[in-house]
Amino acid sequence: MIRILQVAKNLKHRFILALIYSSGLRIGELLAMKVTHIDVDRKQICIVSGKGRNDKTVLLAESVLPLPYNYIEIHKLSSS
Repeated sequence: MIRILQVAKNLKHRFILALIYSSGLRIGELLAMKVTHIDVDRKQICIVSGKGRNDKTVLLAESVLPLPYNYIEIHKLSSS
C-alpha cells in the first residue's frame, strides 16, 4: 500500500487512497462524504448513511493529516 501511495502523483488522489486505506471507508461512503464531515481536531470522520444506512464515526489517521494541507498550499501557490 505504501508503494501505491508513493506512485500516486496527484495529491488529491493520494489523499483519497490514504483515507480509504487508513479509515476503512467504502467507496460509497467516500463519495457521499463532505469536507464538513472531517473533524481534524478530534481526528475523526463522521460517516453519514454508511452501510445499512447507519451513521458511524471512524478515526482519521495521523499520517493522513499532512496530505490535505499540502494540497491546499500547492493550489494557493499556483493560483496566485
